[in-house]
Amino acid sequence: MKIINYLSSVKITIVLLILIIITSILGTIIPQDTKNNFFVKLQLNNIYHSYLYIALMSAFFINLSVCSIRNILPIIRSYQRPYLPVSFNDVRSSHHEKINIIGEKDKVIESVKAYLKHNFYRLRYVSDDYLYFEHGKFSRFGPIITHISILIILIGGIIVSATGFKEYRKIPVGETIDVPNAEFQLRVDDFKVEFYPDLRTPKDFISKLTIIEDGIPVKTKDIEVNHPMKYKGIKFYQSAYGMINTLNIELSKNIPQKEVIGSFEIEEGKILELPELGIKIKVLAYIPDFVIDNKGNIGSRSSQPINPAALLELYKDDELEIRSWHFKNFPDFHGSKSTDYSMRFVSSESGRYYTELQISSDPGLPIIWVSALLMMLGLFLSFFVQHKQLWIKVSENNLEVKGRSYKNRANFENEFSNLRKMSGNI
Repeated sequence: MKIINYLSSVKITIVLLILIIITSILGTIIPQDTKNNFFVKLQLNNIYHSYLYIALMSAFFINLSVCSIRNILPIIRSYQRPYLPVSFNDVRSSHHEKINIIGEKDKVIESVKAYLKHNFYRLRYVSDDYLYFEHGKFSRFGPIITHISILIILIGGIIVSATGFKEYRKIPVGETIDVPNAEFQLRVDDFKVEFYPDLRTPKDFISKLTIIEDGIPVKTKDIEVNHPMKYKGIKFYQSAYGMINTLNIELSKNIPQKEVIGSFEIEEGKILELPELGIKIKVLAYIPDFVIDNKGNIGSRSSQPINPAALLELYKDDELEIRSWHFKNFPDFHGSKSTDYSMRFVSSESGRYYTELQISSDPGLPIIWVSALLMMLGLFLSFFVQHKQLWIKVSENNLEVKGRSYKNRANFENEFSNLRKMSGNI
């Protein structure tokens, strides 16, 4: 029993909520794509899928489950408990009123029944002395339903944390990739972009995608922003686009004297291999209009090739020898140390479009939506449905009413006012 009391403790709930909030704040402050080894080891670069976050959510789930079970059992017992008759004079109520009537007793009783039935009251007990009506008894389950909805949200959150993912992929037109966490492939068949009259601002961009499973195309669809494609629980969103540029790089050997080996075309992001020399060259980045601010941040002032620059890497026998920026307009400038080889950025030309897709899966999302609807039901029952009780005794000359409401008692006065008007018209 002690462990049950401990697991359902409000103090434990508060501590867990504080820890979850702190962890969520860390997930907001720390860039989730950081490569910092310290953050990576602690899983702070992917905090919402980390073991720490899943453990906190699981502990909160257990705490809330135990608390809900302890609260729901008394409510179920009270809901199932039959009404225990008492004499009308012994009924304790918050409202009590006598209303004079001039009609027949039986007619008044039938009118009262019809009126209360129309207002969703149920006749629970009938005796020679009085009638007992009840409304909204199920509203007691409002807080429990709300608790259950939170539990289901936690289940959905744990499922999303444990199995969900989100990745961004740049895919050139015509290329096929293996879809992460899936056993099928995705091919980009085509890409189209429409511009506004200024010919610079994109109006719309559309990717034509094909799902390939076991080597067979199974689904093809055009996607655009806010109109994704979904297949087997994985969604493909249009995120961004760009051009994959082809660069002409001149490679020279410096020893014993400078000698041009040749010029080679390298597509951005690709690796050029010269196995006879044991050399690999890779274009890490291309910037059409290079600029660097006073904080050392590199960017492009425009999309036009006004000051094109390329970040190049040269490997000799798989060992990195050169990594430096090279500028087309300043061929003699480079930031690399003297080595046996050197590179020169000769020219560039626009090549294929690539589409940047957000590939994601949220298997727990339908559960979260269902629980959100369930929470709305629980809140509606808690705040807008009243548990009201009426005891009505009808004599030859008057209608005596006793009532009790567990919340919003001021509004309960309307029941008496309407009964008074109705009885006076009989």
